[in-house]
Amino acid sequence: MEPDGFEEWRKYVVGEVDGVAHTPEWAEPITGIPAETIGAFARYYASMKPVHLQQMYGVSKRNLGDYAAAVAMLLQAMTGNLSIPGGCEGGGANLVTQPRLFAPVPDTGQIKGDVVNPITNNNNKVTEVMHCQKLYAAGEITEDEFRRRIGCPADSPLPNLKMAIIPNNYINNQHHVSKRMQGFADMEFSWGWQYFHDQPSIEFLDIVLPSPVIQFESTDMHFFGINRFWNSPSGMMNYFLFAGKGVNPPPPARSVRRTGSGWSWPAASASPTSTARRCST
Repeated sequence: MEPDGFEEWRKYVVGEVDGVAHTPEWAEPITGIPAETIGAFARYYASMKPVHLQQMYGVSKRNLGDYAAAVAMLLQAMTGNLSIPGGCEGGGANLVTQPRLFAPVPDTGQIKGDVVNPITNNNNKVTEVMHCQKLYAAGEITEDEFRRRIGCPADSPLPNLKMAIIPNNYINNQHHVSKRMQGFADMEFSWGWQYFHDQPSIEFLDIVLPSPVIQFESTDMHFFGINRFWNSPSGMMNYFLFAGKGVNPPPPARSVRRTGSGWSWPAASASPTSTARRCST
């Protein structure tokens, strides 16, 4: 039985929709991949079953990369490789299969945080919130349109973002990078932690605190609500990997610890660095 939507997809690929045949030769100058390689991969993919198409974050975390991630998931669905033994939903983004086991929470000896956000926005909507709140303030869109675009119910307060706290290379590591950078550049004040001094997100911070690399230089539980156990690939979720601390971070990078009176920056030989550099747009 032919999957739903396959005929529409076929018409687009062969050029019946827009008059452009989307052949390997058409894709070669766009992708930089030889047409022969594209064709060989397509034939190999089509002849295999099951296929575990492990598209991960590197594909989607770039400008317009969300389209590539969506195509990977759709391709798995159309070829019958979705939620079957040996298949997957496209890699790092789960589409259907839910984790069968919940990752345990280890006791690292740190006091657990007690911060509760009164308003929570879906990560994929943060950029849209920044963009739409400007349009709404300027009278270019209605409140109903603002709420529709960001998924804000009528009985919830509208977000009005003024400050951003940015961990890691957050701005450069999500979908629609150009729009996201513009949104963060419009924030009145931003600060956060960064791994490396040359990360693009630093250009958008008023204050920068040096951070240890979570994966192997700390057991900090507060960044991203991080769990030290990492799930297995999409589609299975039947084992976990423990990401323990491997080495001590170089000074002045230090973990943030939760104390009874608030957030503290553990004593070290050097103080956190800061910068007032902002990206001009």
